[in-house]
Amino acid sequence: VDRVTGGHAAAISHLAVLGVDLDGLDGAVKEDQGSLVVDLGEIVRAAVVNAGKTAAALNAAAEICEYCGRIGAASDYRSRAWRQNELTKRYCYDKEKGLFKNTPTRADYSEHTTLWAILSEAFTGEEARDLMKRTLDNDVSRCTFSMNYFMFRALEKSGFYDYADKLLDGWRKMLDMHCTTWCENPDNPRSECHGWSSAPSYELSAVILGVKPVSPGYDTVTIEPYTETLDWAEGEVPTPHGTIYVKWRKDNDGTKLQYSYSLPEGVKLK
Repeated sequence: VDRVTGGHAAAISHLAVLGVDLDGLDGAVKEDQGSLVVDLGEIVRAAVVNAGKTAAALNAAAEICEYCGRIGAASDYRSRAWRQNELTKRYCYDKEKGLFKNTPTRADYSEHTTLWAILSEAFTGEEARDLMKRTLDNDVSRCTFSMNYFMFRALEKSGFYDYADKLLDGWRKMLDMHCTTWCENPDNPRSECHGWSSAPSYELSAVILGVKPVSPGYDTVTIEPYTETLDWAEGEVPTPHGTIYVKWRKDNDGTKLQYSYSLPEGVKLK
């Protein structure tokens, strides 16, 4: 919250609800407990997904505590996240296939377990990249609109963001249908303006245009556009200080990049 709005008090206010009790989570992974998680028709057992979400949340809590000067609490949260990840790897990682099973006892696999293994930092660096490659190369359950935002983040974190362009085909289908908002699902749009389908709003501003905050409230930003899958992009990114404008274009042979930007008063480029 503070990174986007600049409100230090907002970050402090969240500390009261960061308490996470891991009692029982260890057993849930080992004993194959947990409900089903439904991803717009994709039914995946939740044990490993929930474990990954828990570890990712603990790491996020640690980041908030570090920012607020609560170093001891941050260290505790990171230790708990590490513990959760180690349990997940011990009971659910299939060394022969090089993939995470959805549960300890079922030999079925999904993008969901991979993305949370990466976002929780159970696997990092080359291990994360190799895991993502094996997942994309194998016949596993795929993410749909409700989970694609997290898949985008895992692709970015593991160095496979080129694949994101393929995932955007679902939104291109919506444009072909002349949709003016992102619907729940183009094949059965029960909701024609749906929050879980809004991932492109973030992808286009933060990744394709490349604008991200590096200090509270967008006081300082980076502009690092992702240019591998497009020839040009132009757009505006709203911030608490005003609008950031970015435009970039490749030359005819794609070897050089021209770009320009403008920043509102109060924003510095790192």
